[in-house]
Amino acid sequence: MLRIGFLCHFKIKLVLICAISFLSCSKITSESGKDIVNKSIEAHGGNETFQELKSVSFTKTTRLYKEDGSLESETFQEQSFKLIPDYFLTIKWMDGNDEHQITYDRNTVIKLVNNVNVEDQEAIANALKLALSAEYVFFQPFKIAFLQMHYLSQTAFNKSGSEP
Repeated sequence: MLRIGFLCHFKIKLVLICAISFLSCSKITSESGKDIVNKSIEAHGGNETFQELKSVSFTKTTRLYKEDGSLESETFQEQSFKLIPDYFLTIKWMDGNDEHQITYDRNTVIKLVNNVNVEDQEAIANALKLALSAEYVFFQPFKIAFLQMHYLSQTAFNKSGSEP
């Protein structure tokens, strides 16, 4: 019994030593969160371009893979954000022979399948989640940068006692 316990402890120690060795050899990035956000903003076209943006449209490709690495499914979504004068989001995609469309204006979400209005409340709730997640993914780098500027501005105000 003592020998089995010794072997278990030895195996655990060996695994830990291997893990520590592996981690100590791996490259550790020194990028800060600010660097990552700035790179994301640049990948989105830059802050100046975003400030002047009236609308933006793009195709989002989603690929799901099986465990063996083969392609399980591929979806192409046309996403369009209109920002001025009023916010309006449209997402379109095909699922088999069915054309899906979601529109969202921050008050109302509408889901159409083959140009027919979907009334099912669960489908509408899922459509809202999809609209909000599309909005989140696209705009998040700019929101983080805005919050960072606001935080730095507030910090400077609190330290000096007057506005920066």
